[in-house]
Amino acid sequence: MADMSEHITIVKNLPVNDTKGWTTDTPFLVIVNHYDHDISWAQKLIFPHVIYYKERQDKEPFSASNKAKSETNLLKFIVDFYDRLPKNIIIVHQYERKFYHEGSLIDILNDPQFETKYKESKSVGFWCFNTQLLGSVHQQLGRMIGSGWWPKCMEPYFGPIEKYGDFTNGKRGCAQFVVSRERILSLPKQFYINMYDWLVANTLDEKSTGYDPITLCRNHSESWDHPRSSHYTARYMEWSWELIFTLLKEDEDLSVVLPRGKKISARYGARNFYRDVTAHVIKYCVNVIDDTIVIPQNFNFNEMFGDPIFGSVKTFYLTVDGKTLEMTEDHTITL
Repeated sequence: MADMSEHITIVKNLPVNDTKGWTTDTPFLVIVNHYDHDISWAQKLIFPHVIYYKERQDKEPFSASNKAKSETNLLKFIVDFYDRLPKNIIIVHQYERKFYHEGSLIDILNDPQFETKYKESKSVGFWCFNTQLLGSVHQQLGRMIGSGWWPKCMEPYFGPIEKYGDFTNGKRGCAQFVVSRERILSLPKQFYINMYDWLVANTLDEKSTGYDPITLCRNHSESWDHPRSSHYTARYMEWSWELIFTLLKEDEDLSVVLPRGKKISARYGARNFYRDVTAHVIKYCVNVIDDTIVIPQNFNFNEMFGDPIFGSVKTFYLTVDGKTLEMTEDHTITL
């Protein structure tokens, strides 16, 4: 990807209240993905926003390659502004009203309770506000691997896909969400560069001159059914955003010191997919008077922490002052 430092300097000098301006102290910045629909509704948003276009050199740096649909927009934004991200990014599509979210995006994002709902998300630093639910990823594993997407983009950082089980089932899809700067920075800039560059280089251009769907798709009758079509490369991202951002990375230390000095951290998940649930433990299980931590016998882990991997037995790890307690979903305790 080209160096965008010149553009970053230009954008940085814009006033904070400009719809294309923000600082690292900006609480929320909305990225509105635009391709071919009326987006005048975005002017009603209370949060600052930028419009992302496709193949519009005159709109740089807010323009991305027209590959893998809107997913490449967020990747390009992260790469271009990795060192000066706002506190949180909200990514939305061009439609004010669509089947995958309730009502108007204006009402969703302008809701006075938006920040509260985000903070209460079961995935710390990530909240998809869509209503459309995803199904099992199992039938898609062949495409995700065979296309080269997972081996080239994900495996160097996440390992084999088989280690994550059914990580999509029950998650909210269609990729409209808010994500924190900390969760984005949990992965190095090179991860996003590699992802963007691979998608641009390998996603098939169904509209290019001489495109032969029979040759490219072999036995498939529709061009979008090829594992490297935009239809699928975009969906590989859609299915994986929550995994990418919420997975607790090995080198992350998210310990919190309680008022009376106890240092605690907590994680919950299965296989290779564990999420930080320290804030939830503090909220539901810590007695603020004496820092006593109590896990009730009837405590429903999935209800309180969310379900990282559908169909796998999850384990809860609580570390207090260097000592770790291990508890499974049936409340079996190991010290």
